[in-house]
Amino acid sequence: MKDHPIRNLFGFAAIMAFLLLATILALVAAPAPDPSLKLHFDFDEDFSKGKVLDVSGNGNDGWQMNPTNWISAGNGVFGSAAAQFTYVGFMSNDYPHIYPLSQYIAVTNLAGFAYLTNGTISLWAKFDTNSDAGMRLLDSGYGAEYDPGAANSWSLGRDGDGPPYLFLSFSVYPAAGGEDQILYWPQDVDPITYSSSSFHLYTATIDCPGNQAIAYYDGQPYMTNTIGLPWI
Repeated sequence: MKDHPIRNLFGFAAIMAFLLLATILALVAAPAPDPSLKLHFDFDEDFSKGKVLDVSGNGNDGWQMNPTNWISAGNGVFGSAAAQFTYVGFMSNDYPHIYPLSQYIAVTNLAGFAYLTNGTISLWAKFDTNSDAGMRLLDSGYGAEYDPGAANSWSLGRDGDGPPYLFLSFSVYPAAGGEDQILYWPQDVDPITYSSSSFHLYTATIDCPGNQAIAYYDGQPYMTNTIGLPWI
């Protein structure tokens, strides 16, 4: 299993020139101002100094944790701004495995979404050429086998199987251990370059009391599954 940030260090894992527009909401959307919005990065503000502003107003800002490893500005969808994430090397702190090392954003204040019983997690993404079959776009921490206190962590990314299975999936790490793939999205990248030609919107809605999770692709329902957890 890959090395993940601890649960209170919400890591935005990266890919080669990966462009991300991430929004995390709790419960369902409402007319603006939206009190259910808990974290929103629009990347419109200057983040060259190592801070990405959470424009939801909840103070869940993103931070640069490595002084030599930071994201750069890019072009997003509909003429908007975005962040560009680039591979910068490799890491080998999970011997004998070696993994790509990439830029990321860390969120250390999880006010309002540390424990979600209902929530929506959504991001725009476009992939440039890369070779990472196990990338994490969003990651909330370790699995229970690394830290029992991190039970019910989750991640959104590729599952590591490699081509032709390069689709994104939403997985959870139950207290009992292991990893459960709850949702997945269409295979939409080139099987050779692992790249995509345009942005796509990946959304997961979670209803733990109702035991239901739904994946949306470009705003349209794609699949439904049970989640089997009291919270994530």
